Amino acid sequence: MHPELTDCGVRFVESPHGYFYGDKQLCGITSLIHYATGLGEYPEADEYTKSVLIPRAGEYGHAVHSAIELYESQGIRATTSPNTFDGGEWDVSRELEDYIGLRGEYIPVANEYTVSNGRYASNIDNVWMNPLSRGIVLADTKTNNLNYYPGKTAALKEYLSWQLSIYAELFEQQNPGLKVEKLVGNWLRRGQCRQWMIERKSSDEVNAILSIPYERVDNEFRFIIPIDLLLNTF
Repeated sequence: MHPELTDCGVRFVESPHGYFYGDKQLCGITSLIHYATGLGEYPEADEYTKSVLIPRAGEYGHAVHSAIELYESQGIRATTSPNTFDGGEWDVSRELEDYIGLRGEYIPVANEYTVSNGRYASNIDNVWMNPLSRGIVLADTKTNNLNYYPGKTAALKEYLSWQLSIYAELFEQQNPGLKVEKLVGNWLRRGQCRQWMIERKSSDEVNAILSIPYERVDNEFRFIIPIDLLLNTF
């Protein structure tokens, strides 16, 4: 048996793409981390990279995540999805098998689990439980090409540290009595795989980022604190 998790009432929808609490759209954690830290941004990318290579990589990543979600939620090994950039299909069968191997003995509790503080929201890729300690493990899967990711592996791990630390803070607030004991980053890419233990940021650091105000203008989220002031905070 594993714990029942609290439903925060926030829903993720594909169109319009975003997180909604009733009619109110909330900002996602990804946008917040990009703004607050600069991690995961591609400032020197040319137009072809922005319009083709990054969206193509995103579609590949979505195919991997969809295969994992279907397997975890229904036990179905569906490993192909349309490749709209190259024609044919993405075959992510190897990535799914690698994910299953990385999960190992951890017990799956939830997949794409939504957490929110009423201002920000995001889906946690995987919530697992340690069968020995019964502690909670939060996992996120990345498929980035580390040769091109700004800052390479070290920067991706730092991004994961912010991302998963925010998730852990929101998860524990949303589920009193449950403690996150470990943060895990899974990297899967065309036959290569790694599992990284991710360092958790302090609650003060996480809550400082989560306190950044924003407004929604012309269907875009705009953060209110000037970036030069923000950089002096961390």
